[in-house]
This record gives sequence, C-alpha cells and structure tokens, in this order.
Amino acid sequence: MALISLEEAARRTGTSVWTWRKWTVAKRIPSIKLGRRRLVDEKDLDQIVLHARVEADTRTCLPGVCPTRPRRR
Repeated sequence: MALISLEEAARRTGTSVWTWRKWTVAKRIPSIKLGRRRLVDEKDLDQIVLHARVEADTRTCLPGVCPTRPRRR
C-alpha cells in the first residue's frame, strides 16, 4: 500500500487540495487519517481516475487519435 498526501493527489489529477479534502471528509473517497494528515492509497487514486474516464465517440474523433474509428463507405 503506497500512501500519498492530498497535495500529491491534487497535483496528479489537476484538481485542488480543497476538493480532495471535501471528498475525504464527506467519505466520497477512501482515505486514511494519521494524526492531522489525511492520505489516500495510490490504488484508490488510480481507480478514481479510471472511473472518471470518458471514452471518445468513435463517430467524431479525429483521424489518428481514435484507432477504432469506422471507415465511411
């Protein structure tokens, strides 16, 4: 289990530390509290990012960006 600070999680996701604090206090994401510090597991961070992923629409993605783009006939 690799624990990272909320500051590091915010930096990796491009979000604010305050967002991460709100999410952990509201128990929207799992966290570990050690003394005054709140930490998140890297695996949980990876799952959050994967869950938030939005797939490209194969009908409108740019050529070369979307490998499964159907060919027009």
